[in-house]
Amino acid sequence: MDCRREGGLSEDVGDVKGRTFSGQITHGLNNKPNKLLFRDVFLDTAQLADIVKNMPGMDASRVGACGGSQGGSPALACASLEPRNERLSSTFPFLCDYHRVWEMDLATNAYQELHDYFRLYDPLHKREDGIFTRPGYIDVASLSARIRGRVRMVRG
Repeated sequence: MDCRREGGLSEDVGDVKGRTFSGQITHGLNNKPNKLLFRDVFLDTAQLADIVKNMPGMDASRVGACGGSQGGSPALACASLEPRNERLSSTFPFLCDYHRVWEMDLATNAYQELHDYFRLYDPLHKREDGIFTRPGYIDVASLSARIRGRVRMVRG
């Protein structure tokens, strides 16, 4: 799947045009939970699975979700949001527990935007608990409890 705002051939129909280097985790964080970018990305995966399963000649019982790294969490989301997925393969799933990454002081590289967000919008961390509750709305760690199919998962 060509994810929104990832620089692929398609463009997000939302408020940002073109490629985005970072900010995907925190995009929409100051809005309502249904305005989070990854909410839409995760819903896109379920819609894609539904489209594929309903294609002529497709054996829906053989369709699953797979992804690695940044594609690992959308694969988990797809498997949890589309219960007809029979199989899931997720390798080193990125974006799976924002708060734990923060608590372990591992918010570097792809998670650097968490530091950037606090620096710009909450430098005294007065809203830290609420900030991590919001991305929890789309945190695949909680979504994964809904997966019904066979799972192959590799974590780092």
